[in-house]
Amino acid sequence: MPVSKSIPSVAGDSYTNTTLAVVPTLRDYQLKLLKDIYGNSVLGWSSLVYAPTGAGKTVVIAAFAAKLAVEGKQVFICVSADVLVSQTVDQLRRFGLEPGIIKAGWKENREALVQVISLQSLLSRHWWKELIPSVIIFDECHHTAWLQASDALREQFPDATPFGFTATPFRTNKGEAMGDKFERLITAPFPRDLIQKGYLVKPVYYTASGIDGDAVNRVKKTGNDFDESELSSICNNPTAIAHIVRAYKQRSNGRRAILFAVNIQHSKDACGAYNAANIPAAHIDGSTSPQQRQALIEKLYDGEIKVLCSCEALEEGFDCPPVEVAMLCRPTKSRSKHIQQIGRVLRPFEEKTDCIIFDQAGNVARFGFIESISREDIRLDKGIPSVENVAPTKACPACEAIISTFLMECPQCGHIYPQVLKTSATQELERLLIPGDKPKFKFLRQRILEGWNHSPRPYKPGWAKRCFEEMFGYVPPKDWFRGAIFGDEPHELDEELYADFLFNVAESEGYGEGWVNYWMSCEFGGAH
Repeated sequence: MPVSKSIPSVAGDSYTNTTLAVVPTLRDYQLKLLKDIYGNSVLGWSSLVYAPTGAGKTVVIAAFAAKLAVEGKQVFICVSADVLVSQTVDQLRRFGLEPGIIKAGWKENREALVQVISLQSLLSRHWWKELIPSVIIFDECHHTAWLQASDALREQFPDATPFGFTATPFRTNKGEAMGDKFERLITAPFPRDLIQKGYLVKPVYYTASGIDGDAVNRVKKTGNDFDESELSSICNNPTAIAHIVRAYKQRSNGRRAILFAVNIQHSKDACGAYNAANIPAAHIDGSTSPQQRQALIEKLYDGEIKVLCSCEALEEGFDCPPVEVAMLCRPTKSRSKHIQQIGRVLRPFEEKTDCIIFDQAGNVARFGFIESISREDIRLDKGIPSVENVAPTKACPACEAIISTFLMECPQCGHIYPQVLKTSATQELERLLIPGDKPKFKFLRQRILEGWNHSPRPYKPGWAKRCFEEMFGYVPPKDWFRGAIFGDEPHELDEELYADFLFNVAESEGYGEGWVNYWMSCEFGGAH
């Protein structure tokens, strides 16, 4: 197949462009990502590619496919949603490719080197078995890599190198891990990095009451998530809907928003409530035709609609940068669903400087802030189960902003939390130690202080723990760490100082917020 435009190609240790024509300009991290992906393809390593929402995943996929096509290699790009077929085809055309499309209702081009495949349509056709792909790409692989059609592709083409792309490499089934499907991991910058560089906007989180969290926690599981019928009876009621309408009017009135509902009826009822409050709203779901969907999104883009309510229709493939507000009204046990929903509003646009997350569902308390995702969370060797209170949070009593528990001043309204007197009884603990443990206790606390006071910068907190293990052969009790640096009655500024230190270490080492919270609780006790 002829390729009319240039595509990124490897030249020494960096990417350059051929001189045929201009192609979409890739960001610096996208070029690095593309180089790593191409290198793994040359080596034949199946790879999971983590790219957060807004990192340009589809652009990188298209650039990778274009590079391989220029080399005469066959590429399959597999998706599971209609909108992702269109988006992928559009990006490939920007690179001068006219792909084949395997999907009901689309014209086939069996000669094309790049085939965009709707996995729902694949098994009803057989001609593709005569092709010989070098690479098979699974977009949204946290879902698509586990489909029957994907297994059929890998069995049919065992010599093809699989690549999976996703912003949410998590499986709710504890027995499944991304390493079951891929052997190498490649990561783009994490959301915190993309926010700092201006490629994403900063989210601001607020609670929106109206849903009984205790009742939600008692809902049975169906599959790997809350039972929908039980959830609907809790979430879809006039009180809950009135609260989410009030929250929008108070803090984001006039800003374009999307709402994630439990089911279709919940979405329609919420839509009706917004319209009744003179806030233009519309409803969209999986039965909405592609033409209707596009028309509604265009109205949202133009501001003719202010709120677009949905059920399972906007979590993947929705691209409308002007949207500034996400309303989370559907509690979930799926970390992927949580991240996908927040990711819909992170893209920058003109004068947009932030986005608002109204969390009526309690999902932020279940899974944490999207900025807290780190290298520690992106793993091949284990599934990431849904865990309650991954990142402990609290709601500001003055403005209802959701913030980390260790903050003593609300960054949104300036509310000051009263200082809580620390009651760590170091002397009482020493008194209760058996004689043989007292020198060990003293040894640990001396190492902790030595590490903290080390020049030019403190050691990581785990250094003292390792020293103890090497000396005595076991892990020291956690309460032995309490107050070792700041004493029994630390000031709130001590907590802020230590938190800043821990977050800097976590960012440089790729640790998650849970690591920070653990070491905060070691020094200051309580829940952090």
